[in-house]
Amino acid sequence: MSAQKFVVKKKAKTGGKESKQAAQAAKPVVKAEEKVEEKVVVCLPPAKLNICVFGAGVTGSIIAARLRSKLRNIFMVAPDKERAAIRSDGLRLESKSGNVLVDLDVRKELNRKVDLAILTGDVDSIKEVTHKNRNFLQDTLILTTQDSIRAEKIVSLILGENNVISS
Repeated sequence: MSAQKFVVKKKAKTGGKESKQAAQAAKPVVKAEEKVEEKVVVCLPPAKLNICVFGAGVTGSIIAARLRSKLRNIFMVAPDKERAAIRSDGLRLESKSGNVLVDLDVRKELNRKVDLAILTGDVDSIKEVTHKNRNFLQDTLILTTQDSIRAEKIVSLILGENNVISS
């Protein structure tokens, strides 16, 4: 697939009174250059993104609740115990800024492709979830939330490294 490569250039600032004018005039100048072979990333409007958060622990719950406050197409895949609790009581977040009860779709498993999958939990659960859902996660943008690159490497070995992002 062909895409245009763009080069952004900024004008240099000068001293004195001119610096304010130069700073205002220093808007990026974009010039199209030769066509290059690149992978094109399709950006969907946030309202149309289908996002799945794997895991109902602290990290997964906070991420899902924050995303759900802004977007509609958010759901969570969670183990039986957590799924039952969220279905009966809702997802409740308590913080210094206030308590929030979030209406969230929570499922046992992924049953369709999504635009973004956010993997939370420990590295062993990430490996299991990735294997179990690999048919739906192929060509999906994957965000791992662990504080080590080990999770990213495990997911990359299963799905390939092109779509995996480590937080």
